Amino acid sequence: MPEKDDDLLEKTFNEAVNRGLNFIDTADSYGTGRLNGRSEALLGNFLSKLLPSQSKRITVATKLAPYPWRIGRNGFKQPFYSSKTRLKQKLDRVQLHWSTARYAPWQEVQLMDGLGDLFEEGQISELGI
Repeated sequence: MPEKDDDLLEKTFNEAVNRGLNFIDTADSYGTGRLNGRSEALLGNFLSKLLPSQSKRITVATKLAPYPWRIGRNGFKQPFYSSKTRLKQKLDRVQLHWSTARYAPWQEVQLMDGLGDLFEEGQISELGI
């Protein structure tokens, strides 16, 4: 039962924030099966309880996994919106989780172009690979 540690995780998160945490890196693939996206969901809940002054100084980055079924320029669009929802809209940087060069080299540029589209649309302020 994963929920049993949620209180301890939240206390640990708050202690890190109180000690100066200012960057969080997560991924939509952290958590498997029915727990898919659990890292983002927990962080979103914890972040939503912070004071605005605390939240403002934290950069939240997530990585989107280039699974084989996430194809084309729009392959990350729905995963992006799902991550943003789980993170309670606190999402500053989106990153390509790993290179597709070994299994689908043609795919990588399309996915990165799709991330660029999100940036140009003002959906995010930073990109990463």
